[in-house]
Amino acid sequence: PAISVVMSVFNGEHYLEEAVSSVLDQSMQDFELIVINDGSTDNTSDILDCLDDPRLKVVNQSNQGLTRSLNTGIVMAKGEYIARMDADDICEPDRLRWQYEEMQRRPRLALLGTWAVQIDNAGKELERNHLPTGDVEIKAHIMQFNPFVHGSIMLRKQVLDAVIGYRNDFRFAQDYDLALRLSEHYELGNLPEYLYLSRHNREMISVSNNASQLAFAQLARMLHKERLQGGTDALERGASVEELLPEVGDDIGMIKYYQHLISVKCRQGKAREARSAVATLLSLTPYNPKLWAIGLATFLGPAGMRFVSRAWDRR
Repeated sequence: PAISVVMSVFNGEHYLEEAVSSVLDQSMQDFELIVINDGSTDNTSDILDCLDDPRLKVVNQSNQGLTRSLNTGIVMAKGEYIARMDADDICEPDRLRWQYEEMQRRPRLALLGTWAVQIDNAGKELERNHLPTGDVEIKAHIMQFNPFVHGSIMLRKQVLDAVIGYRNDFRFAQDYDLALRLSEHYELGNLPEYLYLSRHNREMISVSNNASQLAFAQLARMLHKERLQGGTDALERGASVEELLPEVGDDIGMIKYYQHLISVKCRQGKAREARSAVATLLSLTPYNPKLWAIGLATFLGPAGMRFVSRAWDRR
């Protein structure tokens, strides 16, 4: 096949069939779909058993986590390209075809994502992720935030093998670490088309996981700087993640998460969502005059949001 679509699923019974169907119904049919059932204890296995399609390959394993599961799928993959897909998301019918044609047209491109629509549990649109598209723009922003929706990306298998895939040490932010490593040697891009629906399931996202996500993202940036300066990073030299990862307790993790959320929403100009994050953070740290001022500034339109973004990022 031209493309190997790799999906990992753990207890994904609610949305799995819809996610798989959105891949199998693609307008481009030259692909295989590799699903790693990562130790699910719900009806995931039964759902996969009922899906009869020669392009579908299922691997059942004990729970090993997302990163190792993705690497298992990548090793199995026979396609020239690897496309990611999350088990609770949805592809638009032309997603694979458009990405494949763009990567065929641009041989220096190693990773190509798409814009995405964020949806809720019921499939209702929440917001649209308008991401940087060109290589220069992406690399100008990649140290501030991850400019890719992980489930939407397509990669060259040859390039992915060259960088040894995802790093198993990254239990979180594995996609960000990969994008940073690829950015040092290859071109990156996003198609300016909403070809992916990313489900935002608040019930499945814990604060502790958000704190860990931020900590691993910070580690990915630190290691990226090391490689730019000296060619290698501490992990490559044999250090362990436990030695390098910032310690984030539950309370501190919640504060850091909402601080990050305020910063992102202010940069995006989303005043209502920024205010919501400010209100939550005030419940944790009510005696913070600067935070009260930030909250008030979100009511002052675009100028207020620009002030918030500058002031908050210098906190």
